[in-house]
Amino acid sequence: MALFNYKDKTAGGQFAWLERGIANILKFDVIEVKSIQLVDREQTDVTFDPAWYRDRGLTADLIITGEFSEAGPQLKVTTWFLSPTMASVGQFEIEGDRADIFSLIEKVGLRLKQELSSL
Repeated sequence: MALFNYKDKTAGGQFAWLERGIANILKFDVIEVKSIQLVDREQTDVTFDPAWYRDRGLTADLIITGEFSEAGPQLKVTTWFLSPTMASVGQFEIEGDRADIFSLIEKVGLRLKQELSSL
């Protein structure tokens, strides 16, 4: 499985660190799913681009990426599951308080583990 950075869709740059931060934190949740082998994050420490992925010759049975955006006083994190052909396999959204970003990422991680365990 390949885990890519999440795209920042917020206004301004105050949450730019989350592009890498979400994926870097989620990798620990992914590692807990014993049936999943994660591609080294050094190879996927970029915002996902299908052309870039193909040009690099990376192979994975599942690609995980996403974006985050502002939803009023909250942040919304959308996570996508893609097949190697870039077809959507699934997605989910989690919203949480901007002031408690780490709690929001924890909720995303819990949902991610549930989704991966059911694949």
